[in-house]
Amino acid sequence: MTKLVINGVKVTIGWAPVLVTFLVICMIMLLVERRYMAAYKKAMRDYLEGNHENLRPRLLKLQKHYYPLISKETAKCNIFNTLCLAHASLDLLDGDEESFLTQMKRILKEETFYPKQYMMALYYRMKGQTEEALQRYEAFLACVQQESTMRTVLDYLFAPEHGGIDEETLEQALREFHNPGNLFLMEQNGLTVK
Repeated sequence: MTKLVINGVKVTIGWAPVLVTFLVICMIMLLVERRYMAAYKKAMRDYLEGNHENLRPRLLKLQKHYYPLISKETAKCNIFNTLCLAHASLDLLDGDEESFLTQMKRILKEETFYPKQYMMALYYRMKGQTEEALQRYEAFLACVQQESTMRTVLDYLFAPEHGGIDEETLEQALREFHNPGNLFLMEQNGLTVK
């Protein structure tokens, strides 16, 4: 117990109730975070499996939850970015390119988030904006972390003289993709799994 005098009034603070309250708050925060993580995993599973019905409101709710947390942890930032990417992909599949670009602009720390650079390179190539597509390809190459299948596809499209990617290697890389947005963009760029 600690006794304090505030404005002439003696106040006694019992540390046990303060500690119990702190522990209860921590447990509630942990349970809420677990609930949101489960919702995130379910939303991503539904997205990849093609269960897009009522997915946008769930993605937006999760984005609102994770946005205030992004400055604290890189993992939370990646979750937020993945949610934006999934939402943007749904917009692209629906033909709403303006909303697609808006969602892509929401992605943070884009210099380290290689999936955005990959999708934007394919998008601008699809639109015939070669200069912008090449800039996105170079931004993808500048990312510290990359996915080899994405690198294979982009090297095949943008740098065939450097990559020397054969058809069989490309086929193997294309089979690895399950993201509906990526599949759509690859198809629009003339790449399909045979």
